[in-house]
Amino acid sequence: MKRKYEMLAKSDQINNRVGSVFLRIALLSGLCLCFSVFGYPQNGDESDLTGAFGRHLGEYSINQPRKPKGLSDFKNFVLEEPAGQNIDHPKTDSKRRTFVNGTVSLVNGTTLRLKSAWLKMNRDGKYEWLQFVTETVNGEYFRFDGYFLRKRVDDVPNIDTYLRGTLQRFRNGKRLAKANLPFTIYADM
Repeated sequence: MKRKYEMLAKSDQINNRVGSVFLRIALLSGLCLCFSVFGYPQNGDESDLTGAFGRHLGEYSINQPRKPKGLSDFKNFVLEEPAGQNIDHPKTDSKRRTFVNGTVSLVNGTTLRLKSAWLKMNRDGKYEWLQFVTETVNGEYFRFDGYFLRKRVDDVPNIDTYLRGTLQRFRNGKRLAKANLPFTIYADM
């Protein structure tokens, strides 16, 4: 009889230990889940403006009330993925650049195609820089070198700036205008 009670007592101790181990595992799992959901930014963090290739495609316009001298007729530029490019897994070269297509548009309706344009990744694998040069039309072309901001900035009230960079305009090999400008994006849907 004594042996039976000893076995039951040991059985209860084992059940208590197993139960407390499962309880501890459940509690720790819950805590880990809370930290991962609430404690750290996720990949889809909207506050970080660098990131995935597709989020940078769209129409960009100067985000300030007055355009600088020599760029007053600049309307916008558009970035598009090249034919055959997979937005989810874009091709990059050895310099971590992904090439894009697009255009620069002027207020008078003139459109210049991008001759050479790319987004460049940082060490974290996020697209952080943009460079392009347009084709030459009537002796004129544009060059841009800029970076995507990590946080939104309101240069104009209620309109976020996503990109800053130097836009240059050339005519017959001479620079007509150069300005460091903020840009906002109207993303493709």
